[in-house]
Amino acid sequence: MKNDHYSGWLTFYLDGQLDKEQEREVEAHLNTCPSCSEELQEYKALLMAFDDEKNALPDPALEVRFYENLENMTFTEPESPFARQGHTSRRRFPLFPVLKAAAGIALLIGAFMLGRWGADKIPVDNTAISLEETATPEPSAIFSLAEDRSASKRIQAVHYLEEITSPDAPVLDALIRRMLLDENMNVRRTAVDALEKFKTHKKVTEAYLHALETEKNPAIQIAVIQILIGIREKKAAPAMRQLMDQEDTKSFVKEQIRSLLPIIA
Repeated sequence: MKNDHYSGWLTFYLDGQLDKEQEREVEAHLNTCPSCSEELQEYKALLMAFDDEKNALPDPALEVRFYENLENMTFTEPESPFARQGHTSRRRFPLFPVLKAAAGIALLIGAFMLGRWGADKIPVDNTAISLEETATPEPSAIFSLAEDRSASKRIQAVHYLEEITSPDAPVLDALIRRMLLDENMNVRRTAVDALEKFKTHKKVTEAYLHALETEKNPAIQIAVIQILIGIREKKAAPAMRQLMDQEDTKSFVKEQIRSLLPIIA
């Protein structure tokens, strides 16, 4: 391994994606390598920051700016244990490859903090229904809210729909419509996340595949890619290759595809 360090393994180790033999190998190395041990602690600190800020998600526009800034940074590509041994991840990657440098850690935490206060956030609509203060409305009211002119109300409707534990066709159709057709990228991103709860449903999987072909927002592209990788959807491979070949696809999106495509290819 390059420089005899295990930098490329650490995020997989923390995320429980290594097999027992790989875990023992990493742990043995950490006992003798101060550099990798220090890097591991940095990753743990980042995860704690995620937990502390779990309710302060940045909007997709801020996430895209973060990745665009990251593109201009220079750092060494670590070796992945999956690439080296042909190992297959057990679930999707919540830790992006941006966790490859300490500078990336600082920038990501900054992005989360700015997400709370950023000027690009959706303006609060005081007439929107509050989840905490109001009982869940009837389905007909939710569907009507999903078509409201206010983006914040449409997001509210998506959250209501997400809370339905056994969705019928109209519920899934409403969420899919928001994901594929809504003019506001914040609404589309919210719908992507809401549909993940039903990701194994055939209709939802097909909608994610369609979104992969039509969505132009990089942050949403990455979210869809990770969900499809997480459910090992092999039908996504051709669309991902096509997206990677398109000139207007952001380089960080191409990097995500390049690193994760072997899992389903």
